[in-house]
Amino acid sequence: MTKRYFVIFLLTLYWINSFGQEVLGGLPYNPILTNIDVVDKNQKKSSILLKLPFFDDFSNNSIFPDASLWEEDGGYDVFINNSYGRGIVSAGVATFDAVNQNGIFTASASTSPFLSDQLKSYPIDLSDADMNSLWISFYYQPQGYGNAPEKNDSLILQVSVGDGIWDNLWYSTGMKFDYFRENVLLLNPLLEGEMLEFDYVLVKIDSLKYKSPNFKFRFINYASLSADHNASAAVNCDHWNIDYVYLNDGRDTSKSGLFDVACIEPPRLFLRDFESVPWTHYTEVQRSELAKKDLLVRNNDTEGRVAERVELLINDLDTDELLKATYLASWDVDPLETENYPWKYDADPLFEVTAVDNLHFKYQLKLTIDDSVPQNNIVSRDYHFTNYYAYDDGTAENTYGVDANGAKVAYRFKSYIPDTLKGVSINFFETHPSGAGATSFSLCVWDDDNGKPGELLYVEDTVPIFYSSLNKPHEYDLSTPVPIDGDFYIGWQQKSELRLNVGFDMNRNSEENIFYNIFGAWENTSFNGSLLMRPLIGHLKPNAIKTNRSVTNELTVFPNPASSNIFFSGIESENIKAIRIFNSIGKIVYQVNLQQENLDVKFLDNGIYLLSIIDENNLPYTSRFIISK
Repeated sequence: MTKRYFVIFLLTLYWINSFGQEVLGGLPYNPILTNIDVVDKNQKKSSILLKLPFFDDFSNNSIFPDASLWEEDGGYDVFINNSYGRGIVSAGVATFDAVNQNGIFTASASTSPFLSDQLKSYPIDLSDADMNSLWISFYYQPQGYGNAPEKNDSLILQVSVGDGIWDNLWYSTGMKFDYFRENVLLLNPLLEGEMLEFDYVLVKIDSLKYKSPNFKFRFINYASLSADHNASAAVNCDHWNIDYVYLNDGRDTSKSGLFDVACIEPPRLFLRDFESVPWTHYTEVQRSELAKKDLLVRNNDTEGRVAERVELLINDLDTDELLKATYLASWDVDPLETENYPWKYDADPLFEVTAVDNLHFKYQLKLTIDDSVPQNNIVSRDYHFTNYYAYDDGTAENTYGVDANGAKVAYRFKSYIPDTLKGVSINFFETHPSGAGATSFSLCVWDDDNGKPGELLYVEDTVPIFYSSLNKPHEYDLSTPVPIDGDFYIGWQQKSELRLNVGFDMNRNSEENIFYNIFGAWENTSFNGSLLMRPLIGHLKPNAIKTNRSVTNELTVFPNPASSNIFFSGIESENIKAIRIFNSIGKIVYQVNLQQENLDVKFLDNGIYLLSIIDENNLPYTSRFIISK
C-alpha cells in the first residue's frame, strides 16, 4: 500500500469512528422525582431536639430522606434510592446530583460550580457530649452508576451551632468512579464481584464551640453543567452517593462499622434472565427458572456474625394473601465482607399454576439476627407477571443511542412458548449532547440468524413519544401482530444522524442481547446494562398472520411552504388524538390534544418542521413542511 492510500485509509477510519458510534448519555432530569407531586405525607417530622447517637443508612423505603432526622429545608433535593450506588454498604444510598426535589434544574444551574443539593440534620443536643471521643463517620462514592463529577465539583461536610455559619469539616473534589476505585480505594481494576466500593471517612469533632444544644451538620455538593449545554440538551450530572452516616461519642475508632449485618439488594429469586415475563409463559418454565439464586449481605462489624435464619414471605399484591412462606438455615458471615448466601429450591414449583393472565406479588427476605440496625435486615421486591418480557428493573440511570443516519439497534428476547408480538414499550428521553433527539424512526422486528438479527419481519415509521410528556413508557402497537417462538429482536432504525435516546438501566446487565448496526454489520454493544424497551405479548394464536409488513401513514400539508396557517389531508379530523410539531433538531414546539383541520403557525420561525398526528389507534401520521415568511 502506498503512503498516499495508507493516509486515505487512516482518514476513512477516523471518519467512520468519529461520525458513527454508540453513546451512553445522561438523563435530562430525574424521572422518578418528576412523577412525584408532593413529598411523602407519611413521613413524621422531628419536633424535638435530637440526641446522640445519630445514625441513618437510608434504608427507609422512601425516595426522600427520613424526615425525623433531616430538615425539609434543602433535604428533599437528595434522592434516596437503590439504583446509583455500586458496591454498597447496605440497601439504600443518598444521591446528590444537579437537580432539585422535583427532578429538574434550578435557576442557579450553570457551567460554573453552583450549590445544588444539601442534606441537613435537625439540631442535635451536644451539651453533654464527650468532645474527646466525638466522631462522625460515613461512606461516600463519586459517580456510582451515574455521571462523574468534574474536578471543580465537590462534596462537602459542614458543621454549625445554629448561628448560620457553616464550617467545612471534610470535602472531596470530583473524579470518575474508575479513578476513585483504583486510586482512593486501591482496588485492582481487574477485580469484580461482591465487594465494598465506598470509601470510609472518620472525622473527629473536638472543638468546644460545638458543645451546643443547637449543633447541626450537613452534606452539600457543588455541580456544574457541561459547557455546551442548552435547554434541550442539559442532563442531570455530577452524582455523589453517601451511606451509613453515624455521629456519636465514646466511639471505638478501631472499628470502622457497627454491630450490624445488612441486606444489600433483593435477589432475582424467580427469574434467571428476566425481570418479568408473561405469566402464561412463566408457568411453563418456572422449575428451570428457580434453579439457584443468592441473597447478597454485608457484615459491617469487625467480628464474624451468625445469621440465625432467613425467612422468605410471598404475598399477592392484589389481595395481600400469603402465597408461600419458607424458612432457610443459618450461616456465618465473615467480618467486613460482602457475601452471597446461596440456596436451592426443591423440585416443586414455587406457585401452583392458576388460570389467570397476570400475577402481581411482593416477596420479602428477612434476616433473623441480633444487631443494632434492624431496619436493614429486610429487602423486598415487587414482581409483575403480565403481558411483557423485561430485562430492566424499570429505572433508568442513563440513556443509550447511536449517532449515525440509518443506524439500527436490535434487542434480543426469547419467548418461552409460541405467541404473538402485539407491541413494543419504549422509554424515550428528550436529550442529546448537541441538540434534541431524532424526530422520527422506523420501529423494527427481526427474527434470529445464528445469534444475531436476521430477516426483517416488521417495520413501521413513527415518532418518539418522550417519557417526560407521559410519565410512563410509550406503548407502540403493531398494526399487524408478529408471530414469535424462541429468539426474536425488537428495535429501531434511525432516519437522521440525531440519535434516539432510550433509557438505560445500569443495574441489570443484558449486554449480550443488545446489538447495533452502523456500517452493514451487527455488533454487540460495548456497554453493560439494559435498555428500557420491552416486547408486549398478545396471547393470540399466531396462525395466518402476515409478516414483512411496512406501514407508513403520510400526511399532505398545504400550503407548503407556509407563512400563517397550514391545512392537512390524509386523516379525518374526528380520528385525531394528538397533534405535535417538531423543529429541525427534534424539539417539540407545539402540541395539542384536539380534533382540528388546520393550524395557526404564525408563531413559528422560518425553517423546516415535522408535523406528527396520532390517531385514535395510536398510529402516527407524519409530514415535513417549511415556514417561509
